[in-house]
Amino acid sequence: MNYQEIEKKFEEMLNQKVAELEKEYEKTLYKELGTVALNFDSIKVISTMLNHFDFNNKSTNDVYEAYKYFCSSIEIPYMSNVEFSRFVVKWFGFVIADKKIGGVKYRIFVKVPAVQDEAKVQDEVQDSVQDEMQ
Repeated sequence: MNYQEIEKKFEEMLNQKVAELEKEYEKTLYKELGTVALNFDSIKVISTMLNHFDFNNKSTNDVYEAYKYFCSSIEIPYMSNVEFSRFVVKWFGFVIADKKIGGVKYRIFVKVPAVQDEAKVQDEVQDSVQDEMQ
């Protein structure tokens, strides 16, 4: 094989890989758009709730119950508890952390600033829990 043949073969392999990545990206994009379209009413409800009620450091169950009540009152279908929590985490910049209050474990939403990651937030929550217990 000469240099031009090697270069041509490499270009073909590169183009094939690019095409595969484009297909995968396209699938992911369509899946995400589908999720948004299916949950459009819920997104509006969650956005409205966030404008009037801070989810930060609130129990995931309490926030979900408020969401479910809101959806029921305007007669739109609501997500399951797990689906709701995952959706809030993925699309609205929260993580879920464990917190003990009076010996009872709660799962709470914690707002993540853009530069922080989930592990750092978990550490901070654990530190605050330990401070409260002392």
